[in-house]
Amino acid sequence: MITEEMIKELRAKRDEAERHLDEAKSRLLQARHEMARQLCPHKVGDIVDCGGWSHKGKKMLVDFIGAPKCDWDCGEKWRVSGFVLKKDGTVGGIHYEFEG
Repeated sequence: MITEEMIKELRAKRDEAERHLDEAKSRLLQARHEMARQLCPHKVGDIVDCGGWSHKGKKMLVDFIGAPKCDWDCGEKWRVSGFVLKKDGTVGGIHYEFEG
């Protein structure tokens, strides 16, 4: 027969396992971001050409470099994001990102 005490113990074990899993996922994501920063040819603060058809010919100010958004192992890839610069060189309101 299952008692209330047994249920409490099982819930506590489940909660502890979930905490460990969350911590491991967090460490994995941090490691993926660090690897991406090491692989990426750009640095935060750089002004780079935008990729893609919608912002072709425009420049952007890099504000983040990290791992691509994916639920599986993305390999040795990186993602850059930042704000598209206006024609006068000031920071605009459009946030853009691309992967490499």
